[in-house]
Order: sequence, then structure tokens, then C-alpha cells
Amino acid sequence: MDASSIDRHLEKLQALQMMKKEDQAMMNMGQSQADPASGKRKEEEMKAKIIELAKRAEELRTPDAISLRINGEMNAAEHKAWKALASYKFWMFGYHAAQWVLLNRVSGQKKPNPFKEAVQLARRILKDGAPW
Repeated sequence: MDASSIDRHLEKLQALQMMKKEDQAMMNMGQSQADPASGKRKEEEMKAKIIELAKRAEELRTPDAISLRINGEMNAAEHKAWKALASYKFWMFGYHAAQWVLLNRVSGQKKPNPFKEAVQLARRILKDGAPW
């Protein structure tokens, strides 16, 4: 072993020793603060937080909340589709347009397809014969 590799090993050893000391200090700190009253209080706080989160999750499962979220996702998908088409990213246009169609189907709202005119234009070009 050369001197530089010995120095690297010593640095690693010192770093490990420091980490061990920090871990021991944390363990000692945890033991000194562990009184039964504070443990009980923390447990009650955790239970209250869990109950609050459960109530919030229940609110998010209501039909109105789900409908709002689906509508938001549909709006985002439509925007992303048009943005992709405007940027000549045709694959991404198709992906986001398909997402919009899927969300429309899942929502049961049967909104009119915002891409209908683009589809009709493509059909008209194919029917009339492309200029090439």
C-alpha cells in the first residue's frame, strides 16, 4: 500500500467512527427524553393526525371531488394535446388526445370531442385526395 491509499483508509475509518459517535449520541438523547407522559402525548397526536387524514381521504372520494379531478385532468390533457400538435409532436398529440377520450368515457359525461374538427379535416383531405 502506498501512502495515499493509507490516508484514504484512515479518512474512511475516521468518518465511520464519527458516524458511530453521532449515532450513539442520538440514541442517548432519545433515552433521556423518553418520559411516559411525552410518549403518550405523541401517540395521541399521531392518532389525531391519522383521523384527520382519514377524513380528508373520505372527502376526496366523494362524487363531486372525483368529478372535479377528472374535469381538471381532461382540461390538462386537451391543453397538452393542442400544445403538442402546435409543436409538431404528433405522437404526443395522439397520446394526450387519447387520454382525453379515455377520461371522457370514464367520467360518463359524454362531452363533445374537442378534436372532432381536426379529425374531420383529415377525413376531408383524404376524401378529396391529397395534393401530392
